Amino acid sequence: MTDKFILTTYEGMEIKQGAIDLMELIKKKRSDLVFKPKERKDDHSTRSTPRNFNYLEVYQSDDTDFAIGFIGQLQDGEYFVNYVSMENGRWCYEAPDYIRRSKNIKTTASIAIKNFKTPDMKYIQDKYFYSFGSAINEKRNTINSMIYRNTENAPDYLIDEMFKLIDGGYQTDNQKLTQSLNFLKQERETIAKYRNFDPEWYGVWVRPNKVIYRKKKGDEDTIVTDRSQLPESISDKMAVLDIMTEKDYIEDIGLKEKDNVYWVMV
Repeated sequence: MTDKFILTTYEGMEIKQGAIDLMELIKKKRSDLVFKPKERKDDHSTRSTPRNFNYLEVYQSDDTDFAIGFIGQLQDGEYFVNYVSMENGRWCYEAPDYIRRSKNIKTTASIAIKNFKTPDMKYIQDKYFYSFGSAINEKRNTINSMIYRNTENAPDYLIDEMFKLIDGGYQTDNQKLTQSLNFLKQERETIAKYRNFDPEWYGVWVRPNKVIYRKKKGDEDTIVTDRSQLPESISDKMAVLDIMTEKDYIEDIGLKEKDNVYWVMV
C-alpha cells in the first residue's frame, strides 16, 4: 500500500501532518481540549525504516492527567479517532487501540467534537472495579467453600433447612449430621454475613477540580467540588484507605484502586 501522508514536526516530535490538521479542525469547535503528542514504536516492522505511528492524546483542559481519547492519521491517509465511551470500534495495528476511521477529515472531526467528553463512573467501574470485585467474591467464595467442606457438600436449600433444624432444637444420633449442625451453629454470624456477600458501596473518582461518585447500581453520578463536600460516611473511609497500600481490601472500609479511584463500603 502506498503511503499517503506527509510527516511534520510538532512539539519536537515527528508526526503525520494529517493528525495536526485534524487537531486544528477539532480545536475550532472545542477550545476546552488539550492535545499531547505521543510516540508509538513500530516494533514489528520489517522495513529498513520503521513506520511513523505517532499520534495525539486528547485531554480536558481542566484535567491533563486523564486522556479522554486520541486522534491520528494512518499510512493510507485515513484519519482516526478514539474516545473513552466508544463502542463498536475497529482494531487497526497502526493505532494504539480500537478506533473509528474515515477518509474524510471533517467526518472524523465531527465524531471527535461530539464524543470527546469526561466519562462517568460507569466507565471507571468498567475499567477499575476488578480488584475490589475480586475481593468481594473471595469473601463469598471462601465462606461457601468452608460450608461445603463441613456439611458434606450440602446444597444451598439444604443449608437453609439445617438452620431451621438448629432453631427448632433438633437432636440426632447421626454423628456427621451433628458435626454439620454444630459447625453451622458456631459459624452462623460469619455465614450470615458472607454466604451471599453483596455489600453496598460507592465508587469515588477524585479529579483536579471536582469529585464524582455513584452508589452501587445507581444510574446517575453525584458531583461535588472537592472531598470536603462528600458525605462524612464516605470521606472518613477514604481517609483510612489513603494510609493503606493501594489495592489492599480493608474489611468494612473498601479499597483504593489508585490515587484517585476509591471503592467505599457503606
